Amino acid sequence: MSPITLIAFGIVGAILLELLTIYLRFGRRMTAPEKTAWLGRMTRGYRVHHGYHGFTLIPAGMLIFPGAAGEWLAIAGIALLLSDAIHHFIVLKWVTGHHEFWVKYPPREERAEYPVEELKKAA
Repeated sequence: MSPITLIAFGIVGAILLELLTIYLRFGRRMTAPEKTAWLGRMTRGYRVHHGYHGFTLIPAGMLIFPGAAGEWLAIAGIALLLSDAIHHFIVLKWVTGHHEFWVKYPPREERAEYPVEELKKAA
């Protein structure tokens, strides 16, 4: 598969993942810090964004696994990385006014400052 094809499949995957993420976030009113806060104990308070997994899958697919398996891992990595970046730095920034890309889980009080809480109250 050519690099252009890998990137194209990755972009399509990112769009599909982002549509799912938008639905869960705004349609189902789910926020990652609230739903995954229990993981903070295992990660010493650090958040694990799906873009981090994508960042590691791209080189793993390209360098470790030869052939079709490696290509699909790279595509999954591109999709995860792009989806996370689009979600935080385009969608959330535009809709809520804040990117909400916390490296560590924010205190509950800090999370309540952002308009997503207002969206929940309005529903």
